[in-house]
Amino acid sequence: CSKEMLEAIGRNTLILLHITNQMKRVVRVIDAIPLHVDVDIVRLDDALGDTWGLPLQACRSWASFCNMLQHVVFAGRPGLHRVTTGQFAITLAMSGVRIDQYNWETFIKSDIHIQAMVVSRASTGKGSDPNTCPFSRCAG
Repeated sequence: CSKEMLEAIGRNTLILLHITNQMKRVVRVIDAIPLHVDVDIVRLDDALGDTWGLPLQACRSWASFCNMLQHVVFAGRPGLHRVTTGQFAITLAMSGVRIDQYNWETFIKSDIHIQAMVVSRASTGKGSDPNTCPFSRCAG
């Protein structure tokens, strides 16, 4: 090896050591970033089979939860019209207990697991007209 080659190898070795030290600093900085943000969520399994982690803060009231369904969960997806017209049901995932605007605030809590089902056809009971939608806000 020539003297020039040995000098080049020495310079390259110093550069590699400098890069290694910089990478170690980057790793230390990344390790210092908290990876888990502790946010209370509402776990929602939607009618299309997707699971959502909705922020509890945005789901405290029935109206704000319905807003999340319309503008986040079902936005641009099949079932949006049904959600917009109130043709959906929410149940507790484990027990199937139905949750609605009247008991929402009783059930809503951190880490609750709920399911959303879009109602495509419902009956209002014996003698109901199967051609009439039981939902007052529905145009169908």
